[in-house]
Amino acid sequence: EQLCVEYPVDEEVSGAIWRSLLVTGATLGFVATILAVTS
Repeated sequence: EQLCVEYPVDEEVSGAIWRSLLVTGATLGFVATILAVTS
């Protein structure tokens, strides 16, 4: 929290990183589900 106060820009960067991680996780989960269903 202290870093966000000192560097407000980092908050946007961390938000972008979290979104990319969520998208990656969702994609991997989606692919894993398809592989499980089709196998």
